[in-house]
Amino acid sequence: MRIKLLTLAIGFLIAPACLFAQPEVGITTVLNVSALAQGQQGKLAVVLDIPDGYHAQSNTPTDDSAIKCEIKLDNVPGIEFGQAIYPPGIDQNFPALGKINVYINRAVIRVPFTVAKDAKLGPIQLSGKVQLQICDTQSCFPPMNNPFSVDAAVVPAGTTITATNAELFPDKPKSAPATQPADSAK
Repeated sequence: MRIKLLTLAIGFLIAPACLFAQPEVGITTVLNVSALAQGQQGKLAVVLDIPDGYHAQSNTPTDDSAIKCEIKLDNVPGIEFGQAIYPPGIDQNFPALGKINVYINRAVIRVPFTVAKDAKLGPIQLSGKVQLQICDTQSCFPPMNNPFSVDAAVVPAGTTITATNAELFPDKPKSAPATQPADSAK
């Protein structure tokens, strides 16, 4: 009987935590090219799908105490990342939170990168973390640092690559063969 009461008491303590569990943000990572050609450029997109009824603080929140959305990329030998390009947020007024700049529904963060001319050929993984703070109309959950990654392959300069995920990238990469580096023509 004592074990049953203890189990019941633990259940009552855990139940409120389950009721207020932090919503899950879908994070997808894609590239704008089918492969990474040595000496060429590409773009990485980190797509945040925010559940209905919630918002994420933007990269430029209007409240100094808000945790801004920010990605941190892992160092990858042979890849040089450029500055992340965050979408503009939407100014919204919440009675309990005030006027804040947020992402709702979907936000796409793009990061340009360059593949080194001497990057090691073969499989490669681009990865990092996205810092987010999710809120509803009344309150905010603790900030999260969600990992993301995308697998790709580094191919020799001159290999034909194709554009991918066009709906996420306003400009398309060249699908023609990459030019061969001058010193490799020897």
